[in-house]
Amino acid sequence: MNRKEIIEKILALRSDLTADDLQRIIRTKIEGAGRLLTEEGATFMVANEFGIDLSNGNVVGTGMKVKDLIIGANDATIVGVVNAVSPPKSFVRRDGVEGQVARLVVSDDTGSVRVVLWNEKTDVISQGKVATNQTVRISHGYVRAGLTGDPELNVGRRGTVVVLSSAPAFERETPQSSLKKIRDLAEGDYFVNFVGVVKGLSQVSSFRRANGMEGQVMRVRLADATGRVRAVLWDDQVDSVKETRRGDVLEIVGGQVRRGLGNVLEVHVGRLGQVKLLKDSELSEYSLPTLTKISGLKLGMNDVDVLGRIMDVGQIREFERRSGGVGRVGSLYVMDETGSTRLTLWDAKADVLDEVSPDDVVLVEGGYTREGLGGVVELNLGSMGVLTVNPEREEVQSLPHFSSNAMAIGDLNVGMRSITVEGDIVEDPAVRDVTTRDGAEIRVASLRIRDESGEIGVTLWRDLADRIDGLGAGTRLRIKNTYVKMGFFGDLELSSGRTTELELLSESEGTPERGGPLINDLATEKIQAVQVEESTEVQGRIMEVNANSKVYPSCPNCMKRVREEERGWMCESCGEIPQQVPRLIVEVIVEDDSGSINSVFSGAVAEKLLNMSSDTAWNLALQAGSEVAPVDDARDRIVGANVQLTGRVVRSRRDGNLRLHVEQLTVL
Repeated sequence: MNRKEIIEKILALRSDLTADDLQRIIRTKIEGAGRLLTEEGATFMVANEFGIDLSNGNVVGTGMKVKDLIIGANDATIVGVVNAVSPPKSFVRRDGVEGQVARLVVSDDTGSVRVVLWNEKTDVISQGKVATNQTVRISHGYVRAGLTGDPELNVGRRGTVVVLSSAPAFERETPQSSLKKIRDLAEGDYFVNFVGVVKGLSQVSSFRRANGMEGQVMRVRLADATGRVRAVLWDDQVDSVKETRRGDVLEIVGGQVRRGLGNVLEVHVGRLGQVKLLKDSELSEYSLPTLTKISGLKLGMNDVDVLGRIMDVGQIREFERRSGGVGRVGSLYVMDETGSTRLTLWDAKADVLDEVSPDDVVLVEGGYTREGLGGVVELNLGSMGVLTVNPEREEVQSLPHFSSNAMAIGDLNVGMRSITVEGDIVEDPAVRDVTTRDGAEIRVASLRIRDESGEIGVTLWRDLADRIDGLGAGTRLRIKNTYVKMGFFGDLELSSGRTTELELLSESEGTPERGGPLINDLATEKIQAVQVEESTEVQGRIMEVNANSKVYPSCPNCMKRVREEERGWMCESCGEIPQQVPRLIVEVIVEDDSGSINSVFSGAVAEKLLNMSSDTAWNLALQAGSEVAPVDDARDRIVGANVQLTGRVVRSRRDGNLRLHVEQLTVL
């Protein structure tokens, strides 16, 4: 090639240079060599520095690969293919001067790297000289750590970006040329491409960055034949999917795989990525949910579809978020042919509670599981999920309708909802008034009922408590639409809800005819012989007081521990309450000549054991600065005492051991 042809080729590849600019560069090269170079030689050297082999037109190799880039390098040159381009953006430096920045993703056969162009170097993008799939030579860059900690190649005043006329013979395909399956996505993958059908979309959230700039983010659940994943779209990428609907197919280009909320994989798509809506894709068949049976729900599931029939409808309540603002939450209780579970609906999803009734069917798409009370698995649905009421699906026909037949007490389990139980009152109900967190006074009744299979405690609220007041032992009840929860001592309890109904089957002032003897008729038995879920009477000596005996502040409604905050007392279940109630709990080991059993005293029997009221115990705890102080004060008097205890035997769900829940105490 003669000098004129070389100049023409340089100007064709370096459109950012004019002919005069090139002549100045050539003259500078000649002067720098002490005028020992001819114009032809200087022109040839400039062309080679720009990455052009004038002998055969092939790309001049640099010897440096993407994998060789290390943080701190100050003179790096690579050749690669452009995978992604972001437009230049303006910013203001600390000295008040405006600057420009743009970004590329460049890859070779060893990997991909982000390339940051500064100030006038962004002109190759703003002038449309660099585009995806072009081969470029990036010379004299410096490597710094990016926001993710990975190396980034920066092109500043000394650096250059040159589009080459031919591509190097890479040994493998560049990342943008192959689509991944969702199951193959792995944490740390950079610039991944895949296709998925939209299963759900979150609302767009706006935020303000530390530099004062506003941003926006949106999440989309995507699925293919191999799995599901959540894509997190940032800023401009959000605008491209605002009109997207469930069932559409999207192609994600240039995503980065990270661990997100719940420690699940997410694909983040920012300024270097792209989201494309695909028409007539074969993936549309995966828009149908893949149903999981309720019995198959396990902890840690983050994207499950469940079809169930509503057993009970809860109430919507508001709560304050830690980040500020008010949230809303409500619950449904659903069942299929394999079991039942609680479905918690958050924020806008909770609105459906005002529209549904028991026996309606709901389809949950994109739910996630969490651990509920008693360790049971519960289903949750947030902004990413979808809830459909009475869907037109064949599987609806296989869902059982909830039966109103009474269940045996011995067959009850934690979490059961809308069940019906029949039984005889074991002892006269205790009715009291409590104060709710909003200051309202309501009534609550506590009692125990039994049938042939077992015995269980019952809590009835408001008008149901009024109806039970005055009824004696032996009265037979039918309780409809109640639910099973775990009691304070690890045993099961029934509690009423807003749909609970109470029916009196018979009244009696005497001992019930069925279900075995009442507590007053029990004969003393050996500790070794006691059985779970039975009322018993034992005699023995108190050998020791367990370390978890104490007096503590409790909620007057649910009896759970409360905490004192600046604005007052706070219960995790009931919210803010006007005043706490001291609750006294004493656990001791009682032993006879056959064995020993952990015996638990609470309320009045605990006060009798310590010979002090709960209020006195609380005042003593405040003075001593220790919740165990009242127990320590009475320890010497308690240990060694011979006692006769009457109560019920339960198996603790905490450690699996038997415990005697003491209801009557006699010191011998």
